[in-house]
Amino acid sequence: MERAFNHYMRSPNSWQKLVRKIMQLDFSWESSASQYEELYEKTVAKARATTNHV
Repeated sequence: MERAFNHYMRSPNSWQKLVRKIMQLDFSWESSASQYEELYEKTVAKARATTNHV
């Protein structure tokens, strides 16, 4: 928090650019679920590829 506050105080223009950039990011549940699903699918595929089927 201190670092963020110092950045805000020293460089308000840079701070505003950072805020605008962060506000464009997608933190929705849909985005989170999609990322989780992709990670799950990659993990399952990797596990299947390395499992020794006898």
